[in-house]
Amino acid sequence: MRIRTRRFFAPVLAAMVMLASGAACSAQPPSAGTGKDEGPPRRGGELVLAMSVEPRSLDPVVMVNNWGIHSTLGNALYGSLIGEVSETDGSAGKGLTESLKSDDKGLHWTLTLKDGLTFSDGSPLDAEAVAFNWKRHQDPRSASQSKAAAAMIKSAEADGRTLSITLKRHAPQFPQTVVNSALNWIAAPAALRKGAGFNTTPVAAGPFVVKSWARADKIVMARNPHYHDKGKPYLDGLTVRFNQDEPGRLTMLQAGAADITSFNSPAYAAKAEESGMRVARQRLNGGNMLWFNARSAPFNDPRARQAVAKAVDPKALNAAAYLGKAEVPSTLFAKSSPFFAAGLPVTGYDRAGAQRLFDQLAAEGKPVSFTISTFSSSETKKVVETVQSQLGTYRNVQAKVEVMDSTAALGKLADRSYQAIPGGFAFADPEPLLYENLHSESATDRVGFKDGRLDAALLKGREATTVAERRAAYSEVAKLLAELNPGILYVRTPFPLAAGPKVGGLRDYKQADVVAAEIWRIG
Repeated sequence: MRIRTRRFFAPVLAAMVMLASGAACSAQPPSAGTGKDEGPPRRGGELVLAMSVEPRSLDPVVMVNNWGIHSTLGNALYGSLIGEVSETDGSAGKGLTESLKSDDKGLHWTLTLKDGLTFSDGSPLDAEAVAFNWKRHQDPRSASQSKAAAAMIKSAEADGRTLSITLKRHAPQFPQTVVNSALNWIAAPAALRKGAGFNTTPVAAGPFVVKSWARADKIVMARNPHYHDKGKPYLDGLTVRFNQDEPGRLTMLQAGAADITSFNSPAYAAKAEESGMRVARQRLNGGNMLWFNARSAPFNDPRARQAVAKAVDPKALNAAAYLGKAEVPSTLFAKSSPFFAAGLPVTGYDRAGAQRLFDQLAAEGKPVSFTISTFSSSETKKVVETVQSQLGTYRNVQAKVEVMDSTAALGKLADRSYQAIPGGFAFADPEPLLYENLHSESATDRVGFKDGRLDAALLKGREATTVAERRAAYSEVAKLLAELNPGILYVRTPFPLAAGPKVGGLRDYKQADVVAAEIWRIG
């Protein structure tokens, strides 16, 4: 678990990874939606970004590198340690990193930073700074949201701009783990040592620096003059405002109070398009999940999980919560995924089967009664209220709803004290999300299964080195999830971005994209 650093300089070992053009984020069209001719990028001006969740701290161990939570703000402040992962060979580069490579199937890695990197205050950004940040995620006292990712690391030795990394197990897709966690965000160690003072003057290496933070209102950011990607960001400044209400963010966009925002619900993205806004999307597997906690009653009984999974009609839920605009997934992997396998459906709606199970459990003195904890956003409240309403039409089952603010809900996820809770389970690549959410030894295991078959399949998927091996492992995972019912996979959404007429450079994006550095103001 130790991250070790050495304070002497040695030659750099690796060169820049050359990526196939089909794998590069930059291969996407420069703009999404209307295809409007925006002209070349324009430098100058400011834009307003509306986000749903305000962080309680800007410290990377507190922030959550998840699209629906803090990733856009985190990428604006920190940039990305890794900006891109090749879809062909899993190698990594761009961002602050020149390359991240392994020569032994993912046990030992060499991370090489770009030359001459500095933080926003002009101090050097070297491999020791990366090691310092990663060690903080491993410290149990930090309660890091990225502790599962950091737990993969056995040791890391810094030498100038090179970090030599040893993992506890082979993980050929380790770059995906970095990209999808706060390991991708590096803050200046000297600033972090100030403790709470970090929020006043955070020092990082992203495209923007924080000028001011008015809690529950806005964060005002200005261009970072030391940003490594010369000529970017295009904007002089970016103001981040917070509004948990999805209809409220749509109204902000339509009224010009915000220039760009994200939605969890494709229904509001569709409304944005109907009003002339441009929309960019991701292409993902998985989707939105109502997670069950199998550590205690009622969901420690597999029949209770199966009964509730069969009882909820996802098409009716889609109509009620998403105006029918979301995809109702019938499989864990989308048909466009290399891991898609026909004949491995998720548990489907079966009203009669659900009632039989509810009656059987009640006859044994175990009627199904539980509380659904939920974030206070309008979309998630509508989802859980719809689930509650549908379950109310059955005998021998009772579902209560507990609405919490984002801090309390994230805390409930972290300490796993929920009985059921909606959450994201969307991913481009299966690593690291499937392992982190479902393996019994993961620090962020959502369900609490103790199933050796599932653990073995997840480990095979993590350690596999070929597409064929990964496909076989994840087919087994999909089969077992349909049997074990970790929750209800109720919709698959593309987590759309919507932008008004002042925004240039909007495009379909991937999970590592640094949107804030790429967009510009039109006019």
